Amino acid sequence: MRASLTILTLFAFACGSHDAEDTDAGTASTSETSDTQTGTTGDTDTTDTDTTDTDTTDTDTDTTDTDTTDTDTLPDTHDGVYAGTLDVQFTFVFLYNPMGLPTQESCQIPVQFEVDELSAPQIVGQGICDLSLLGLGPTTVLGFSGDHTVDPSAEGVFEVIDPYMGSLLAADWSGAFNIDNFSGTSSGQVPSYGGDIQWDASFSADR
Repeated sequence: MRASLTILTLFAFACGSHDAEDTDAGTASTSETSDTQTGTTGDTDTTDTDTTDTDTTDTDTDTTDTDTTDTDTLPDTHDGVYAGTLDVQFTFVFLYNPMGLPTQESCQIPVQFEVDELSAPQIVGQGICDLSLLGLGPTTVLGFSGDHTVDPSAEGVFEVIDPYMGSLLAADWSGAFNIDNFSGTSSGQVPSYGGDIQWDASFSADR
């Protein structure tokens, strides 16, 4: 009988001890759950304070074009007065010369040209030659007229005008401008009174 009571007592003690362990385990589990639930879950960093761009000024002040001077100049119009020398040699080829008249005469005379590109003709010039040995007047006019064509060239008509008989010949001349110099030539042969007349002329004049 005592043995039975002893066994019952041990059995009751064992059961009680087991219930206490279960209670302690339950308490620990509850505590761990509580710790897990009390953790912080919110992110409070919601404000971005970098909202101002202070780089608003353009420091490039190069807005002025200082190259305002055009150094180009207008081309020379060649207008003006040119003075120089005319050299000309005349040769008469007579069909019949029983008196043995001279057949050649030369002149080296002053000549002057006026150039005005707004005029017509643009170029006029003349010199006076004494051709009395050839039976012409002492004030025979050697005249030039013409135009400035493609720069620097010029061309026109060369004319010999006797004060008594009028125009003896009219032929072409050509020339060119070189800065302040104007030069040209004329040569040929044309029929004239009692024969032919030949000439070879050149001039050079400066402005």
